[in-house]
Amino acid sequence: MTDRTVGSENSGNRTTVRIRLLAVMLILVFMGASIFFVLGPGRLYRREVSVRQLHERSSAYLGHKVTSVGYLVKYGTPHFGDDYSLCEGDPRNLYFAVNPCIAVVAAPSTIDSHISFIYNGTDYEIPLSPCSFSVPCRVVVSGVFVHRGPAADASQYAIEASSVEWHE
Repeated sequence: MTDRTVGSENSGNRTTVRIRLLAVMLILVFMGASIFFVLGPGRLYRREVSVRQLHERSSAYLGHKVTSVGYLVKYGTPHFGDDYSLCEGDPRNLYFAVNPCIAVVAAPSTIDSHISFIYNGTDYEIPLSPCSFSVPCRVVVSGVFVHRGPAADASQYAIEASSVEWHE
């Protein structure tokens, strides 16, 4: 009869151990899901955002990985400001107020082969591109959207580009 009580105590201990393991696993899953949603999925995955949205709601995208489509302009003459910017529309046809642009920061080796326009101080030149002889290509710029602080000679916000690709 003592054997039965020892066997039933072992099965009772096993059940409590299983319940405790299940409770610990549920707590870990709940904590992991909470941390994921507190940090926000935007910090982990790229968001497709227009240049206008970046311009109008800059603070909503700070520190997030973003992907944006537009015309990449390289400023070919010495000037105050950034060397590259991504414009929503064709900069030859639109005024700056209607055509928002955002600075793009990247190594020239990453970005120079995907230029839509080169601004020489007076005119926009179209470099050779895979789209057409006289039509500029749009590009997809992916990277982290950052705030660089107030500066007299540069844009306050920029995309630190990790990749630049042709669009369409």
